[in-house]
Amino acid sequence: MKIMKIIKKAVFIFAATLFLCSCKENSPLSDVELNNPGLVSPEITLSKHKNELGITNTSLKVYLNDKNNNSINLLKGSIELNNQPLGVHTEISGAPYYSFDNIKLVPKRKYQFDIKMADDKVYPCSIYSPEKSIGEFDVPEYHDRNTSLIVNWDKINIDDTECLIEIEGELGSEEIVLS
Repeated sequence: MKIMKIIKKAVFIFAATLFLCSCKENSPLSDVELNNPGLVSPEITLSKHKNELGITNTSLKVYLNDKNNNSINLLKGSIELNNQPLGVHTEISGAPYYSFDNIKLVPKRKYQFDIKMADDKVYPCSIYSPEKSIGEFDVPEYHDRNTSLIVNWDKINIDDTECLIEIEGELGSEEIVLS
């Protein structure tokens, strides 16, 4: 019994270390006034989900990544979505990100982002929401993990926007790319 506790603790410590090592970190470029947009790679996520109470929540999260995929907080810079400034927040790992909650998600809409660098030059960036929203779908209450679970939708969009679905379970969560 004592050996099992030690093994469980070792597995937990290993998993926690692996999790922390895979997280984004604050980029050293956060300490520099950036004027070169080539040093920044935007990672934009629009999400919509229903919570346990059935309430629909939407959010926007923007990471400005450096070449090592670490997140940058623009010193003397900012990000706006359709002329509304995004707030800067920090993950537990220290990685900064820009966000906006309760965004109105509309199918086939262009979302215009303006990334303002330290020299006050603005660089536009835009994404489009999918052609149609993903509706509800039924998943069997029980599924044998040794066989494939296939879920089909109509084509979600025609402009090749990458859409992800996150599936949460007892063993954690996993993102699946939809096409």
